[in-house]
This record gives sequence, structure tokens and C-alpha cells, in this order.
Amino acid sequence: MPLAAIRDERDDAAIRAEIGKLRDQINRLAQGIDKWFDRIESALSGRSPASRTAERVQAAPLARDAGLTG
Repeated sequence: MPLAAIRDERDDAAIRAEIGKLRDQINRLAQGIDKWFDRIESALSGRSPASRTAERVQAAPLARDAGLTG
């Protein structure tokens, strides 16, 4: 019998917990990358990071309504 067939609920809970941890890590990485790109864009455009953040905050509901965010 393959090992995958011998799983029990504890294994499923451990897998779900690990997936949750990985999702959190991916989200933190994505946020860091987003901030990094904001700094690059603001340096190239001469605008402050605060103005870019304000634009993103204003656009967030529109992106969410359009189904572009999770």
C-alpha cells in the first residue's frame, strides 16, 4: 500500500498548517517586492513613496471589485 494512502487526519492538518505558513511567507515576500518596486519607481519618476502608496490605497477598491486581487 503506498504511503500516500496511509495518511490520517493529523497528516492532513499538518499539511494544511504548512500550506498556511507557505502562503504567509509568499505574501510577505510579495509585499517586500512591491515596496522595492515602489522605491525604484519613485526614484525614477521623482515622486515620493508616500504618493505612490496613496495612489495604491485609492486604487485598491477598484482592483478588488474588478477581481484583480485575492
